[in-house]
Amino acid sequence: MTTPMIDIKVTYTSIDRVRITRSFGTLAGARKFAAKYVGHHPEIGCGYAISSDGIGKITVKGCTLANLFRTADLDEDDRLDAYHLGCEAAELAAAKAEAEELDRLCRPYRTKGCVCCDQQLSLIGCECPAENPAMPF
Repeated sequence: MTTPMIDIKVTYTSIDRVRITRSFGTLAGARKFAAKYVGHHPEIGCGYAISSDGIGKITVKGCTLANLFRTADLDEDDRLDAYHLGCEAAELAAAKAEAEELDRLCRPYRTKGCVCCDQQLSLIGCECPAENPAMPF
């Protein structure tokens, strides 16, 4: 048994007057096209979807925007919660990586056997006998 052919027409328009219209026989192809131009989580309006930067707009005929962006089974609060959790996780990972890099850069360089305090290493460097064996103390 063959699957019935559906006709989904997706139109992308942008603020700089670019207009691209494509027809698709499957929902998967239409989803890929729409996500390419406005992302996977656009702002859904009444009959259109806007990219997060406000540059591009998607309209569709042959299916709903909720089906195109897989939001039919989620209510507004669930979509927002999922979006914000994803953003928070990304921000947390970026902040953690930045903190680790800053910690690595700010950590005083200490050679084996050095007994200088961190403040001295940060301000003037190592002056202990481990670094400079010729020093008398």
